[in-house]
Amino acid sequence: MVLTRHLGSTIFVDNEHCMETLEHIFNYLPDYLKSCPLYLGAFQEDRDILVRKLLWLWISERFVQKTEGKSLEDVADIYLMDLIGRSLVMPTQRRSLGGIKVCQIHDLIRRFVGYEFGFPMNLRKLTLSEYWPRSKLSAIGKLPNDEVLKLYRVSFVGEKWEMEEGEFRNLRFLELSHLDIRWWEASPDNFCSLEKLVLKYCYRLKEVPSCLGEALTLDMIEVNGCCESAVNSVKQIQKEQMDMGNKDLKIVIIASAKKGSKDGSS
Repeated sequence: MVLTRHLGSTIFVDNEHCMETLEHIFNYLPDYLKSCPLYLGAFQEDRDILVRKLLWLWISERFVQKTEGKSLEDVADIYLMDLIGRSLVMPTQRRSLGGIKVCQIHDLIRRFVGYEFGFPMNLRKLTLSEYWPRSKLSAIGKLPNDEVLKLYRVSFVGEKWEMEEGEFRNLRFLELSHLDIRWWEASPDNFCSLEKLVLKYCYRLKEVPSCLGEALTLDMIEVNGCCESAVNSVKQIQKEQMDMGNKDLKIVIIASAKKGSKDGSS
C-alpha cells in the first residue's frame, strides 16, 4: 500500500503500519481541526466532494470556531487548506477565480476515519464494551452531539484517565462499569453539561474528580461496588454541591467494596 507525502515520501508499507502512521498524524492535529476529518469517512473513495457542501457541513456541525475578522466560511476554508497541506484531502478541481471547488480523499484515509473514527456526527448515545485505544476515546470526547457515554470492562485499559480540556462538554450521562481505572483526573470544563454519573464495580478507583463539586448541572451520582475512598469522595462532592445551594443532588450508594479486597489499596 502507498502512503504519500505527509504520510511520508512515497513508501510501501503494510496495512498495520499504515494505520499506525495515520493514527499518529491524527493525534497531532490541532484540537480545532480534529473533528473535521471525522466527516470524511462518510464519502466514498474516488468520489468527488463538493467543497462548498463540505464546508457547510462542518459549519452546521459547529466544527468551525468563530474568529475575529473572518467569516465562518473563510475559517472553514482555512481548515480545508490545512488538511490539504497535510495530504489528508486531495484537491481535484480548482475554481477559475482561485480556491478549491472539488476534492477527494484517499482510500486509506477514508478507511481510517471510517472504521477507526467514523462515528456519525449526530451521534447522541454510545456504549463501548470492547477495547478502544486512548486516542480514539479522546476523539469520542470531541464529538459535538454525544450526550450519553457508557464504558464497560475492557473498553478502557489503563490505571489513569486524564480527560483533556474541551472533551465531553456536551455529555449528560456517563457510566463507568467494571473498569480497572485507579486514578481519574478532569476539570470542570469536562462536566459542564453532566447530569448523571453512574459508577459500577470500579473496584480500584480511588476517588471521583473533585471538580464535580462545581458541576452546575449535576442531578445524580450512583455508586455500586466501588471502594470506600471513592464513596467518600462522592460524599464530599455532595457536601460541596449543597454549599453551592444544590440541595437536590441525589446520591445513591448501593454497596461498597470491602477494603483491601479489590480496591487496590495494597
